[in-house]
Amino acid sequence: MKQEIILQAFEPTIVIDFNSFLDYCKKAKPTISKTKEFISRKFVFEINQLLTNPHEGLTNRNDQNHYAQIHLLYHLALNGALFFCDWSRKSKPSFTPNAEQIERYESLNTKEQYLFLFQCFYVYSNFELISQEDRSYFVAEFFEKGLEELIQLKANQAYSLLWDSKTGKQLKALRMGITNNSSLALYGQYFGLWNITKQNNKNDYSSRIFFTADAISLTTFGKEFISFLIPNAPFTLWNESFKKSTGEPSPLGIPFDEKVYDYAKAEKDIKPLFEKMEAQYKPFFAVIQPFFGESIQADFEVKLPKKIIKGNFILEVEMEYFTPKVTRTIQLGNHLTLEDLHYAIINSVDFDDDHLYAFYMDKSRRNSYSAFYEYGEPPFASDFKLSDFNLHSNKRFYYTFDFGDSWKFIITVKSFEETGKSLDKPKLIGEKGESPEQYPSWDEDEY
Repeated sequence: MKQEIILQAFEPTIVIDFNSFLDYCKKAKPTISKTKEFISRKFVFEINQLLTNPHEGLTNRNDQNHYAQIHLLYHLALNGALFFCDWSRKSKPSFTPNAEQIERYESLNTKEQYLFLFQCFYVYSNFELISQEDRSYFVAEFFEKGLEELIQLKANQAYSLLWDSKTGKQLKALRMGITNNSSLALYGQYFGLWNITKQNNKNDYSSRIFFTADAISLTTFGKEFISFLIPNAPFTLWNESFKKSTGEPSPLGIPFDEKVYDYAKAEKDIKPLFEKMEAQYKPFFAVIQPFFGESIQADFEVKLPKKIIKGNFILEVEMEYFTPKVTRTIQLGNHLTLEDLHYAIINSVDFDDDHLYAFYMDKSRRNSYSAFYEYGEPPFASDFKLSDFNLHSNKRFYYTFDFGDSWKFIITVKSFEETGKSLDKPKLIGEKGESPEQYPSWDEDEY
């Protein structure tokens, strides 16, 4: 009865704002920047005016990440496969709708749409990438511990977060894991989990974008929902980016099990336990469904089920900072790994394989949760196949070889061809421009 009353008072404004964002982007088809793939400034300024609580004090000269809510909505749309960054027109890349997935989303009721968006945030978000700050530092364990501290508080009562206050000292994990990151503090508020108050620095322009939270107040809904979430779907076992960073190859969450959770806390090898539990996998919707009751379809998944398809990718590999351009076109089977792609790239430019390398599968080389290395810290390039990633046409990702000389490459997916049999070895099918010398010899007379 108590939970029914809580859900009756549930007003998910994030759903209203996301739907306004969705409708606008479907019609406007906004362009994106070439460096960070953010929605162009004039479009985010217009989107801001459509929100329930527009961000104040910003102009059409501010970037997307200056608008916290729009920055979040943008990433939710990408994580939910509702939109993708389309590079088919390199001179004017765009934020392009996925009509099939949007139709699935729009068929959901309000509570289902809320859970769809929450799953895009909690399960599929790279928390370093979705932060407004360019160099965000996120520790998943602190975030989870912060949530555990949070539910010990009374609902609808403000608690100081200042470091020298009594509660501020007690709520160390909450401050370190959530509220010290202004983006996460706001995102939780947008989802109706808590409310925050900001430090009042009216004369400080940067405080319009980034801030320090003075106090936090847990909502009634937030206290009940987070209390349900922690034991049933702990963040460190469900967040896709965090699991990849620990070397777990499966991108999907698994059902909660105390033994697995204890292993994760103790930082032990949990891969054998994950494998045993894969057969018992339940989707996130099904795990959370008991909290929302009959209003949720337990069999709905955010991402479309992966089909086991044999085929070949055609990738365009371009060396950065070279004029004229140096590009290579490589064809390889989707069952091959990032390590296989590494060998194909260095062979195509006649480099020796004598240095470390990394692939960055998100939009930036700065995000540690999106990096796949040769060895050292997981995840490892040799453990992940191309089919493990959502490599749609015109998607970009990045490769760096030799962290001393720092040879950088941009990889663009040109197409995927379904075939009866995929190639077992990469094949070079096109090249443009001469390969640079890996170790140029310098003539002393030139100095």
